[in-house]
Amino acid sequence: MPITIPVDVHLVTITVMNRSGPRPVLDHEIDFGLDVSHVQTGIGHANLIWRSDFQFNMRTIQKVRSNPPGDTGVIGDQEKWFLYGQYPARSGVSLICVRQIGRIGGSGWVAGTSARERSITMIGLSLNPLSWGQTLAHEFGHLLWLEHADNDSGNLMYPSAQQGISLTPAQRQQALGSPLARQFGAAPRR
Repeated sequence: MPITIPVDVHLVTITVMNRSGPRPVLDHEIDFGLDVSHVQTGIGHANLIWRSDFQFNMRTIQKVRSNPPGDTGVIGDQEKWFLYGQYPARSGVSLICVRQIGRIGGSGWVAGTSARERSITMIGLSLNPLSWGQTLAHEFGHLLWLEHADNDSGNLMYPSAQQGISLTPAQRQQALGSPLARQFGAAPRR
């Protein structure tokens, strides 16, 4: 029976402020881009990939506005940590959905990013919920303490938007031994 992990979803509209005058004023907003049914479809697709070991169940979903530092509307390292601080995980996973993520950690544009010690993941939503559902499954893998599988493009943990969906038995064992899995019912590894 799969381990059930609750997910709190934050659909974030980024507000960009114009600070050229004496007081900041709203310049424009960047909406997260999808509705609730698309988010449910994406999580459902991630669950199909993890089905034998884990089920990620949406516990809450909320539409929020946030004004991260930088006022560019692009999510980089500084904005990522700001949003992680605004939407922390509470007994489960915090899933932060934004329109697009920029350059994180010196890499190019990314589809998702995670902080496994905090059980937080952020996804840049595309128009196709199945493709970001696969990216979400990959990011859930990081929350389950899996590293990138650099040499296997068919592996879910391949570091590309074109990753596959397979996991090795060793990866499954490692995920089942992760702190997040143990928190929600996995027996400790021996």
